[in-house]
Amino acid sequence: MARPIKSVENYTTPALVMAWVNLFGLLTLIWVVFGFAAALLAVWVINRAISQLEARTRPH
Repeated sequence: MARPIKSVENYTTPALVMAWVNLFGLLTLIWVVFGFAAALLAVWVINRAISQLEARTRPH
């Protein structure tokens, strides 16, 4: 017998919070090991990558 399909919980918010925590930890590690300029460069690269993804997925 097939079981009925149930709705699943929305884990978007916890996933985004954990992504922020991981990014914060990674940037802190870069800052401690390589310095503030390297952390700023990493943030700039991440920002450019996100902007490129947004431009590619935006409808024309």
